[in-house]
Amino acid sequence: GSLVLEELIILDQINGFDAFKDVGGGVKIAFNDKLADVSGLSNLNSVGKDADGNSIVVVDNPILSSLQGLRALQGMLQGAVHIANNGELTSLNGLQQVLGIGYDNFGVALNITENAKLESIDGLLGLEGKINGSVVVVRNPSLRSLTGLQAVSEIGKDVTGDSLRIMMNEILVSLLGFEGLKKVDGAITV
Repeated sequence: GSLVLEELIILDQINGFDAFKDVGGGVKIAFNDKLADVSGLSNLNSVGKDADGNSIVVVDNPILSSLQGLRALQGMLQGAVHIANNGELTSLNGLQQVLGIGYDNFGVALNITENAKLESIDGLLGLEGKINGSVVVVRNPSLRSLTGLQAVSEIGKDVTGDSLRIMMNEILVSLLGFEGLKKVDGAITV
């Protein structure tokens, strides 16, 4: 099954999960108003995907500032990665050992959206080769660069035909970070 930590209004830290090394489904951390980090998941080294096709979902955690607790996660993820609306998150450090990702039921592989203080995605430096679904990087007003995706050579598409959507990242000045990209299967919107 999946590991879901959702709407736990008093949760300020994750404890008691030290024995978790593998989760057969996805990991969802969502709507936790007081959660500042995910260090209690530091022994987690593999995850599957949930019924929606997601491996990692980290959304709507307003004071979450770090994903370092996911640093043991490694290899290929079967499903998508969604990181959205985490107001204090500044980087994706903690995901460096993830080498590949799958996609969700809509064909989205990587969704990084509305993270107000996110400055860097270089925590994705381990991703390489083809990403079979679309990549979405939208409304991250502090994002300075796309460095971290250099080893991605191909991007698939989602059910709407989009491969790459990079929009409304106010201070992002270049697409530097996609130097290795050779092929996209769908539309590109910048």
